Amino acid sequence: MKLAVVLHCYYPELRAELDACLSNLDVPYDLFVTDAGSDNRGFDIWPFLRVLNGLDLSKYTHVLKLHTKRDVAVPVGFNGCQVEGSVWRDWLLSIVRSPETWAETKARILNDGSVGMVAAAECILDRRSTEGREERTMFDEAVVEASRRFGTPQENLRAANFVGGTMFLARVEALYPLQGRFSEADFEVSNSAHLSNSFAHVAERLIGFAVTAAGLRIECPAGDLASRRRGFRRLQRWNSIREFLYQDRVTSRGFRMVKICKIPVWHQKIGSNA
Repeated sequence: MKLAVVLHCYYPELRAELDACLSNLDVPYDLFVTDAGSDNRGFDIWPFLRVLNGLDLSKYTHVLKLHTKRDVAVPVGFNGCQVEGSVWRDWLLSIVRSPETWAETKARILNDGSVGMVAAAECILDRRSTEGREERTMFDEAVVEASRRFGTPQENLRAANFVGGTMFLARVEALYPLQGRFSEADFEVSNSAHLSNSFAHVAERLIGFAVTAAGLRIECPAGDLASRRRGFRRLQRWNSIREFLYQDRVTSRGFRMVKICKIPVWHQKIGSNA
């Protein structure tokens, strides 16, 4: 294995965690460290693609992409789970969190030539795995964009996967469709850590779709992704039923509201004792 590691460091306080993960790698690697600059253009996506544009992939067999991902303050729903705090980052880094999990990740991609990318099962998403109209709209936009940039028929991409959070180990053949297809002008400037519905979020899906365009697939380190996904689907259905029966949420206007069968039965302004 000839490995290139692309590490994006937007939150320096989280760099030590990534360095600890890198200590688990048992193969030599070249390290490429990027930062967001002054404008945070494209989050971790454009810096990765910028490195990829200038990288001689013939010198490598695999690329490992990592970045400093902050805790999730507002719960995000995918694969049937409501994710907050450090859970998403912990899932993403699980592929390199210990020598044992790195060994599983490496073996999966080395022992199966049809696998182009390996990531945590919880973070491998398709159109049905993402929750909300905006997320599905971005998926559909990415299908059109991938077809235009990669020349892959749209019908071949509608069932494609991507990695939510974009930390993965990929073989270079899965990344060839991405080289030279993006420029700085594609990505918006962001002065915050999150910009909803940006091209970076579309490009996140395009990175996964490139695997499909290369005739390869995305897999998890251990076990069968298809069976794991069936479990996620069951969890999604159960959560949908549970959410219909009972909701206890804080609204955007600062009220705590309880609903039963979607009908509001109680609400109170946060901070009020009335």
